[in-house]
Amino acid sequence: MIPKFRGLSIDEKSKGEWQYGYLIEDNGQSFIINEVIEANEQYITIGSWCPVNPETVGRFTGLFDKNCKEIFEKDILFGHAGEDFWEVVEFDEADGKWVRTDLCYYSKLDLSENNEFMEIIGNVYENPGLLEVTE
Repeated sequence: MIPKFRGLSIDEKSKGEWQYGYLIEDNGQSFIINEVIEANEQYITIGSWCPVNPETVGRFTGLFDKNCKEIFEKDILFGHAGEDFWEVVEFDEADGKWVRTDLCYYSKLDLSENNEFMEIIGNVYENPGLLEVTE
């Protein structure tokens, strides 16, 4: 399976809009592509592509929130289990899995556990104020 990505556009026509698709990175530049017209072992013809800010590129986790929205890396999730909690989605390289890092206690939980009760309320790029959660 080829992973799906997103990134914020830096193209003049769509600047600041999320672009979704496949990722190509080259010499510090990142591009999201959506359409491959033709490909073989020697070349690839891309029908649709957009330059994106490399710092905003995030992978789709393969999981969905309680509203069936795709959960991406660096999304901010909200949930309630006796008390309200806010978590950031990250990939834990050491454990090789997607995790939710609690913004109050900094504990890490497996993203695949109870994600159907979580709701995406933003992301770290567009909503940095949500990271300032108080206990």
